[in-house]
Amino acid sequence: HHQKKHDQPFFLWLNLSLPHGPLDVAQPYHAPYATKQFQKVIPAGDVSDLPSELVASKYKQNKSVLDNQRQFAACVAFIDMLVGKLVDCLQRQEIRDDTMIVFFSDHGIMLADHGLSGKGTLFKEVLNPSLIISWPAASRRGVVETRPVELLDILKTSLQIAGASRSDIDRPFGESLLPLLTGEGEYRRQACFAEMTGFYAVVTREYKYINNFDYQENKSGPVLFDLKNDPDETRNVADNHRDVITTMRSMANDWMKATQPVRPPYFYSKKNRAR
Repeated sequence: HHQKKHDQPFFLWLNLSLPHGPLDVAQPYHAPYATKQFQKVIPAGDVSDLPSELVASKYKQNKSVLDNQRQFAACVAFIDMLVGKLVDCLQRQEIRDDTMIVFFSDHGIMLADHGLSGKGTLFKEVLNPSLIISWPAASRRGVVETRPVELLDILKTSLQIAGASRSDIDRPFGESLLPLLTGEGEYRRQACFAEMTGFYAVVTREYKYINNFDYQENKSGPVLFDLKNDPDETRNVADNHRDVITTMRSMANDWMKATQPVRPPYFYSKKNRAR
């Protein structure tokens, strides 16, 4: 679109769908990483005290982990080029200063960390995908925000910035990220929530609590990671922090009441499984 100085607001959704298999971006994007070493993966360790469903997708790729890391890096470089094209276009249109760019991913992936592949788990590699907000009007700039937020929060943030009505802003779940961008007001979220088939996680700055949706302790008991002292999530310390678990379980119960019962995908339903 070549018209400069748009007099109407615009919204653009650009789905880049990478990094994702088959990781086949053009060779020039692979070349810079052909000999690069990446950080070692988090070892599998003893997972006997974790629910088996959280550690089911064992890493079995034929290629070495390093080869896959290099392929992922090539994909990221390709995305970086595409985002650069978008920013250049906004600058040519002279609307970059009026435009908020939100770069995010729906989830991460296990690339042999904890000996796992895929996304069927609740480790940070899956739950902590990219979220980068570039907004020239923001007063807090160049800041790495360490408190947990949810992708759901982007919706309420967008509605607020777009000048939606209070009733529309209040409708979706989530909390506005505007206070984190402007430094004004309070970001009200105390914890973030995530779920996979059968299990949920509650995440604060200090802890991650995982349990199942059956309101019963799973056979291994609940899972609690101390994120300050064990950021790689290698030790389940649930037995040492019963008070924290009580608090986290209360947060989970409030969340489940507010968001209604879980609705599993059709192909997981008992009716479908019985056929």
